[in-house]
Amino acid sequence: MEQYIMKALRDHARMTLFLIGLLVIFLCLCVWVWLSNSQQKTTLTLGNAQGLYYAEADALANSPYEPGPTPSPISGLPCDLGITRPLAIVYSGDPETRQHFAGIAEASFVVEMAHRYPSGATRIMGVFDCVKPFLVGPLRAGRVDFLNIAASFNAIYVPSGSDSVSRSLLSKGVLDHIDCRGQVPPQGNVDACFVRDAAVSPLVLEDRHYADAVALFAQARSEGYVTTNDFDGFEHAADIPRTLRNSDGLLEIGYDAGFEVTYAYNEQFNRYDRYFFNQPEYDINTGKRVAPRNVIVLKTDRSAFTVDNDYVSRGLLDPFADVPQEERIASSGNFPNFSLGDAWFDDVSGGPANFYLNGQEIVGSWKRNRSEALDALESSRSPFIFLDGDEKEIEFVPGQIWLHVLDESRQFRWL
Repeated sequence: MEQYIMKALRDHARMTLFLIGLLVIFLCLCVWVWLSNSQQKTTLTLGNAQGLYYAEADALANSPYEPGPTPSPISGLPCDLGITRPLAIVYSGDPETRQHFAGIAEASFVVEMAHRYPSGATRIMGVFDCVKPFLVGPLRAGRVDFLNIAASFNAIYVPSGSDSVSRSLLSKGVLDHIDCRGQVPPQGNVDACFVRDAAVSPLVLEDRHYADAVALFAQARSEGYVTTNDFDGFEHAADIPRTLRNSDGLLEIGYDAGFEVTYAYNEQFNRYDRYFFNQPEYDINTGKRVAPRNVIVLKTDRSAFTVDNDYVSRGLLDPFADVPQEERIASSGNFPNFSLGDAWFDDVSGGPANFYLNGQEIVGSWKRNRSEALDALESSRSPFIFLDGDEKEIEFVPGQIWLHVLDESRQFRWL
């Protein structure tokens, strides 16, 4: 009898171990399936975003406009955390970085333009006032015209390095800044600026530089910078009714091959779904579609900064006055100077511009009112004023504004 009891106990123990083994395998399978689904969900979020934020986008486009007590002076949207001085953050423009853009959908204003000469390769800068994302980037070096546009908002300028002319301007104190590369102090601290691990961001090292906009703003405060907003802002008006919007429309921006941009007008959400080199763009922070509600196309002259150009005789600053000789030789002819109305190196203060909002094209202009009472450093903080064909200020649709700057040789078309 004792033998039967011992055998039964052994059989029971084996069965228990077997069942425990099955349970462990089952739990492992569940974890594997969960992780697989989680990865697949992330891919779908960024690749298709089917249904993602549709209710939010629909409410924005098809509900009464309610700016709230503290609307953004740039986007016109409610600023729940209050209005603060903007951060103007320079992003890389390399094609391989675009699918790794973080935070760009949350910027109130974005500018895209060529950053080399004669190359037409583009770079981007996002201006953040209401929303300060915990992850922005990848960051790259700034250029004079990005600094110029940042100054028009009196933003705190955040590049990751600069060319020699930009460094010279920053050294003169033209605008409060934090340089994530530290070429012109102050350098971003370890919380504000960092390099993401290659396993997280599979890009070359120079394209893995990111920042935390919240930490950047905190550092700006600790540097003693004014952090309250003094930008008066743009005009805004509610979306036109959906029944009056065009059912479709395409805007093609003819940058260099590989940098082309296309916008497909989305009548339901009254926005312009953005494609870079025929690929839809998403923000990796949230999975939101990159889709500005307003697009500006501005064509203007583009030349290169050269050491043999006599800027001073035209009443302008010498861009190479404080640049070491070896850097002058290396920089001369390599970096662009768009005619965008800065008081440092430009003698223009306006020109034509096309505006796309509510599914419509408006042919108008831009200008900047520069005061002769101010010196060149302060005068460049004059804001851009955007006008329609009747010289009335453009009333933007509440939401993101994307500015494209093109040189005269580039083409764009609205279909």
